[in-house]
Amino acid sequence: METKIIHLENKVPERLEKALVKAADEFGWEARIEEKSKRGYRNGFVRETEDYSHTMIHLNGRFLPALKITFNKNNPREFHILKGFPTGFALARNVQRYVETVSSYL
Repeated sequence: METKIIHLENKVPERLEKALVKAADEFGWEARIEEKSKRGYRNGFVRETEDYSHTMIHLNGRFLPALKITFNKNNPREFHILKGFPTGFALARNVQRYVETVSSYL
């Protein structure tokens, strides 16, 4: 599996998710958004907690997964693109074009 970290110049919390999904739509990829959280326990009380961890976007092509993207809405200055088995099989040139398209929407 290969991971690329894309650093952004400014924080764009409300626009990042929309830009990632809109760019995927241009490539004909279906986007499925999944919010991840961490479960734990607070000291002093046996009380389970659930705190936001990160957002994951699964991009699927017609037959195979294309990419998986993760980012943290609390610190949206970067996002990670994961590809390769089993996360996605997009070609390197398509990943580059996808990042350029996302950038144009930000």
